[in-house]
Amino acid sequence: MTDSKRLASNDTPLTELRKTMSGLEYVEALRDQRIPLAPMAKTIGYQFMEVRKGRVTLAVTPGSHLFNNWTLHGGAMATILDSAMSAAVNSEMPVGARCRTLELKINYLDGPTADTGELFARAGTIQVRNRIALVQGKLEDAEGNLYAHATATFSVKR
Repeated sequence: MTDSKRLASNDTPLTELRKTMSGLEYVEALRDQRIPLAPMAKTIGYQFMEVRKGRVTLAVTPGSHLFNNWTLHGGAMATILDSAMSAAVNSEMPVGARCRTLELKINYLDGPTADTGELFARAGTIQVRNRIALVQGKLEDAEGNLYAHATATFSVKR
């Protein structure tokens, strides 16, 4: 399902809705469930916890479908971090602008297990320029144990 097929509660395609909202308004609407999360977000199962300009925190208690043997799959960790970092960059976008991941680098430090519980992806922009943005993210548990650290470069289209 493409984003243009995803609809807001008033049957407006999200691609059209985004043209009328700042990135921060859009991410806040996702957090507040005024617009639907992407299908991948539903698969992963994360929720927005904190949203402010340049900073986003997602929370997820990974389901068994995301585990590779006894630890959380690295691809799932990458997706969670990419989602948080994308939302952080989006939160700084003006009306109608959008961003796309160009490069993603992850350092895996440990593998969360089913006993780890809730995880938090905390992302913050380092710098957002006219056509490019740099952001970093951390995947931690409730006690602050770090499982992965990521940096990413995003293209910005205004």
